[in-house]
Amino acid sequence: MKYLFIHQNSPGQWRHIASELAKNPINSVTLMGTHKDKHVAGVQYEFHTPQLPHINKSAVLSNNFLINSFETAVIYGQSTAKKLLEMKKSGYTPDIICCHPGWGEGLFLKDIYPDVPYIAYTEFFYRANGADVGFVPGSDSIDSAIGVRCKNARLILALEQADYCVTPTQWQFSVHPQFIKDKTAIIHEGVRTSICCPAEQIQLTLPNGHIARKGDEIITYVARNMEPYRGFPSFMRALPEILAARPNAHILITGGDGVSYGNPPPEGGSWKDKMLKEVPLDLSRVHFLGVQPYEHFLATLRISSAHIYLTFPFVLSWSLLETMSCGGLVIGSDTQPLHEVI
Repeated sequence: MKYLFIHQNSPGQWRHIASELAKNPINSVTLMGTHKDKHVAGVQYEFHTPQLPHINKSAVLSNNFLINSFETAVIYGQSTAKKLLEMKKSGYTPDIICCHPGWGEGLFLKDIYPDVPYIAYTEFFYRANGADVGFVPGSDSIDSAIGVRCKNARLILALEQADYCVTPTQWQFSVHPQFIKDKTAIIHEGVRTSICCPAEQIQLTLPNGHIARKGDEIITYVARNMEPYRGFPSFMRALPEILAARPNAHILITGGDGVSYGNPPPEGGSWKDKMLKEVPLDLSRVHFLGVQPYEHFLATLRISSAHIYLTFPFVLSWSLLETMSCGGLVIGSDTQPLHEVI
């Protein structure tokens, strides 16, 4: 079998299954993306370069912000299609295509390979109410509702072409329209429990030289980026009381300073900087670890006494399940994505 997995940040959710399939010599596994990082052994890599404005001055995005996301998706879809056409002309035809269409890569797959089965990873379908939009009081408006419809346009076009779809949780399945649900299976991409597992004899040297060990009072927080979608402001506002109540506790915060979902602070800068100005903290006990190598990230989860996971009603983070697999105690937000797993 010839498998083609497409993800902007390849391998993304396809990491585990691509790795397992590649172990069988009868399979040919190809990963396609835009980032030239090779993390999965035994697979072929193909890369494409979308001609975005910061790469190619001849590409111009619309002045209308509602159109920008769709235009960007078309550029990514066109770039993917051009690369696939090159591969097809060289004699490559996969037996199956698996694609995450969230950024546009799935828009034109069937125009290149109309007879190849296409499975879409349908991670989230945005809604004007009942999910992330409007979760913070006052954040819903007619502009946000219009923005949601425009954001969903690329998903509708890509998912209409899909022969089958897969989504990881019941909650994420629930937000999709019926025509997508009718061809969608709920299958989580999984956690490697042989790696994400408890370990008693473990310690971690923090940036200030403090050594944290299993059994210490260690409170952890993890997010791809520290931002409201993952409850970062609420978490920071709770820390003075937590630190006062637990004088031996140390707080370990893993994540970047950017924005994965939502918007940066209105005044600019990062949410980390904003919250540090708002909330005075003892930084000898609050440790910002940044984006860590995976083995350091796992060590952080393994020494955790309490892991705080806060989220809007949105996609479920891998880090939550990895924490649970490591035996961590989770203090979670009372939001829909957590109800089915905790």
